[in-house]
Amino acid sequence: MSTLGWFLLLLVAAAVAWVVLRGRRATPPPRPALGRDDLTSLGLSEVRAREPGASPVRESSASPARAAAPPRPGPARPAPAAAPPALARPSGPVADGEVSPDATLWPDGAEPARHLLAALAAHAGGAAGVLRYDAEADAYVAEAAAGARLPEPLPADRCPLHRAPQDGELTLLDEPSGMGPFTGDVLVRALAAPPAARAFLVVAPAHADAAVGQVGPFADLLAGLSDLAPAAPPVPARPSRAAVIREEQEAAEVEGRPLAFALVTLADAEEILAREAPDEVAEAEAGLRRRLADHPAVRRTEPFGDLLVGAFLDLDPDGVAAWCESTSASAPAVFIGAVAPVDGAAADVRAAAADALHDAYEQQRAQVVAG
Repeated sequence: MSTLGWFLLLLVAAAVAWVVLRGRRATPPPRPALGRDDLTSLGLSEVRAREPGASPVRESSASPARAAAPPRPGPARPAPAAAPPALARPSGPVADGEVSPDATLWPDGAEPARHLLAALAAHAGGAAGVLRYDAEADAYVAEAAAGARLPEPLPADRCPLHRAPQDGELTLLDEPSGMGPFTGDVLVRALAAPPAARAFLVVAPAHADAAVGQVGPFADLLAGLSDLAPAAPPVPARPSRAAVIREEQEAAEVEGRPLAFALVTLADAEEILAREAPDEVAEAEAGLRRRLADHPAVRRTEPFGDLLVGAFLDLDPDGVAAWCESTSASAPAVFIGAVAPVDGAAADVRAAAADALHDAYEQQRAQVVAG
């Protein structure tokens, strides 16, 4: 090759090398990978900045990679807000029900009773429990509860349950103070009649009216599971207390005569009941009913609870006041709550008489209210 040929070949090679080197200098240097703080500064949340398929588990601040890296400057991020504790659902023994380790009503096992109480508490939207009178402690002790913790023993002298009738009727406690976690409208029903021990199903529902129909069937099921008393022979069904009042109201209206209603109990009824002597209770109640029936104005007497007698009288309000004074003056001492005349709904009449009887307890004398 001639000298000119070699010169042209060198020029072409130099041009190619110059183009290659210029192209390399034009390529921008690689950018460092963005850390978590850099992504945050760009407006991306931790969730959106996470790579696809990454685990949602929060990283630990003690991981080796983060411990070795120096802190990067950047805007501070607020800590995620904690969930409000009020949103947490009850769990554990309160929601599922719990049984006292000293429970005596279920010697064959308390699991069925616990499940029944948990179901009732869930249906009623409140608390449900079984309380039994302990004569040695003179208090009502919780055998089991659901929707609330097991309460401490409730002293009988301050517990309205001690005045609740031990029959098959559902009772709404007028003053539920002294009932531990059972507050508001408290419904109670005895699991068995005397001579069985005083044991009650107690329910504090969110809405008493909606829960009334639920308590009775659950009480029957719990009674069947409980060791309360030997099975008694069936007895003819007795009309409800409200039905008895309505019956007397209709009769008085047809016959055109006055009608008054009184609830009467012995002043020492609580002491008699606390001794848990069935024969003594039966004798005291029979004596009280004979004493009331001996008065010519008393048309009818009916049991309205333990040592609590309902008396229907052919008297106007003035005559009822005189009857209360004469009845209270004789021994043994009694408390009377009377309504005269008997007008309005039967349930309202009974409630008014119960309020008057409560006032009689407080004032230590007979109490008469207008119907």
